[in-house]
Amino acid sequence: MKIIKKMSFILVLPFLFGFTNIAHRGDNGLGRYTEHSFQAYDHAVINGADYLELDLQKTHDNVLVVSHDNNLGRVFGIDQNIEKSNFQDLRNVKNRAGESLHSLQEVFTRYKPDKIKFMIETKDGQIGMEQVLVKLIKQNGLENRILFESFSLSSLKKLAKLAPNIPRTQLGGDYHDISNNQYFSNGFYDKNAAEYLRKHDKGYILWGVEKSSIMQKMIAHGVTGLITDFPERLKNVMWQKTVLPVHAIDAVMKVEKPFAIVKDSYQILPKGSLVKVDKLTLQNGKLKYGFNNGWLSEVDVTAINRDAPYSEQGKIFLTRSASLWRDPLGDKNLDRSLRANSKWNYFAVSSVSGHKFYNLGSNQWIDGRDVSEERR
Repeated sequence: MKIIKKMSFILVLPFLFGFTNIAHRGDNGLGRYTEHSFQAYDHAVINGADYLELDLQKTHDNVLVVSHDNNLGRVFGIDQNIEKSNFQDLRNVKNRAGESLHSLQEVFTRYKPDKIKFMIETKDGQIGMEQVLVKLIKQNGLENRILFESFSLSSLKKLAKLAPNIPRTQLGGDYHDISNNQYFSNGFYDKNAAEYLRKHDKGYILWGVEKSSIMQKMIAHGVTGLITDFPERLKNVMWQKTVLPVHAIDAVMKVEKPFAIVKDSYQILPKGSLVKVDKLTLQNGKLKYGFNNGWLSEVDVTAINRDAPYSEQGKIFLTRSASLWRDPLGDKNLDRSLRANSKWNYFAVSSVSGHKFYNLGSNQWIDGRDVSEERR
């Protein structure tokens, strides 16, 4: 009986993969703990955060420090600009937690032994910040535990050039500008953005989500992660939503994305890596594949062929007689045509040479140039 109970427990472990809990400036609980303090970070770590979200500033002597503001006034009560001061001159004042301003190196040193990762925001207008940051990350061997973020597209471009294997998040702006960045983040759920990002294999992260009810709703929407002041609250919601059965399989999967970040591991696997997986489950409607070092998402091991038809159902209207084709290339005629002013159900769509072909079942295709109206 004891053995049976143990096996049952293994099959329903709450694997928290595919969704990311990001502690906004640590676990600051809207002021419960001082933002960007070790106190806030420690609470975030113990309360189940996957990432510490870190704002960066650069001192006059090129030391990177963790602070949202360039001035110490709001958190430390002293009117002193970080960019105009040397690091040691900023160490004389304490925040409400009784701590001095921390350098990014101090944060790395404290949490390097743990598995916690770091979502790091660079600021626009601070010349050389990206070079100093990437150098520091490499010195600490933390390339596999970093996610960049910035409102500045120019900063993200610099980071892409300096450290192409570290993923990047575009904060705000137009999601169409995401380019080669891997994630987009804003402060409200946008259905159009979510659909666009999903179609382009990009992640969607929301910031400022503090209520459990909204957290539940966003998880149901399938967003990639949440940046929150309440990581413990989010952890509890995630556990409620992700206790799913795990099935045993035996397969070899190939990484198809430029790189795959392995959940619950320090690894980043390059494209083409072969991984022997032995577990399978479902989270938020997406397959997850487990192996000895962690978990991979379905999108990591799926090669999307955008030239192939995609499943879609609807109705088309013809204003003129239209030929039927054997394939969506339009070069093999079925020697049949459909009459003008008729309506037809379609079941798949293929885009060829800039226009659509509609599948009417089996090998019957209609050239979209013959269609006057489409309804889904």
